[in-house]
Amino acid sequence: MTPILQVCAVTKSFREGTSSRTVLAGVNAHVMASEVIVLLGPSGSGKSTIVNLAAGMDAPDAGRVLLGGQDLATLSERQRTLVRRRRIGLVFQGYNLIPELTVHENVALRGALDGTPAPQAVEALLAEVGLSGRGHEYPDHLSGGEQQRVAVAAALCHEPELVLADEPTGALDSATAKVVIELLVRLTRGRGGALVLVTHNPEYQKIADCVWRLEGGLLRSERVATS
Repeated sequence: MTPILQVCAVTKSFREGTSSRTVLAGVNAHVMASEVIVLLGPSGSGKSTIVNLAAGMDAPDAGRVLLGGQDLATLSERQRTLVRRRRIGLVFQGYNLIPELTVHENVALRGALDGTPAPQAVEALLAEVGLSGRGHEYPDHLSGGEQQRVAVAAALCHEPELVLADEPTGALDSATAKVVIELLVRLTRGRGGALVLVTHNPEYQKIADCVWRLEGGLLRSERVATS
């Protein structure tokens, strides 16, 4: 079976003034369908860089990033944008909701590339994230946890193969964060998708199939034993 995501000998550096800093030094990793990957590492270790590479928003200096066996570097910018919209769901610490649109419209917009999703489907997804009957409200009427649940629903509306969540609970209290993570894992797996969760919180290792540890430009992958 072909992995959903393959990171093959990827190197990435960034300019810092007159010098260059390498954040990824020959990184190898892969994600299979329905897997939950928890990516841990200190600030500045390159966790968000991996998300950007996996989403086709950045390109490696060397190595390859493949989505479903397709090398993202061989695609045009427009093709990568379409891949991102059709096959990838993105959840960030910032909720990235459009304040002028209702909750329903924010979710429907993310799934509208290949035609507007049925209103019933959007409402069913909102019910799954605990926001039944709230579709007519605007984001600024919701709490931070509720806005992030809308963001989760929006990311999953088009049933992506791969969900990339970069510190999605960084702005939430621990109780609300737990609810959001549980929803994200359950809904992604329930739709057959894979999840890469970037976090500073080692507690989330408990929900992972595999843990990636990134430090010093190197990535160590550890399978999580199941009882």
